[in-house]
Amino acid sequence: MELKGQGKLFRPGAEELLSPVEYNIFVEPALNGTERWQGEMVSIESVKIADGGHYLIETEDGRRGICCLRKKVNKAVMGLPVRYFYHLSGGTMPEQRSR
Repeated sequence: MELKGQGKLFRPGAEELLSPVEYNIFVEPALNGTERWQGEMVSIESVKIADGGHYLIETEDGRRGICCLRKKVNKAVMGLPVRYFYHLSGGTMPEQRSR
C-alpha cells in the first residue's frame, strides 16, 4: 500500500511539533500486526533535522510511528530556500493505527 500526503513530524516521546511534512510512504505488513514503512519525506518548514535521527511521524489518516531519517538530496532552486529530502524507514505499532 502507498501513502501520500501531508503529515506532522515530532520528536519521539514529546508532542512538540517540529514541522508539517509531505510524504510518500510504502507500507508493508510485518510480524505481530505491525507495519514497516519505506519512503521519503520533505519538511514543509525550515527546521533542523538530524541525519540518522529518530522521529515520530503522523500521517493524514492518523497512523503514527517511529522513523529513522537519512538525508537523501539537497536541492537548491535559485531564489528559494534549500529543501532537504529524507529517506524514511520505520513503522507503526497496532495501537497507533487505531487513532
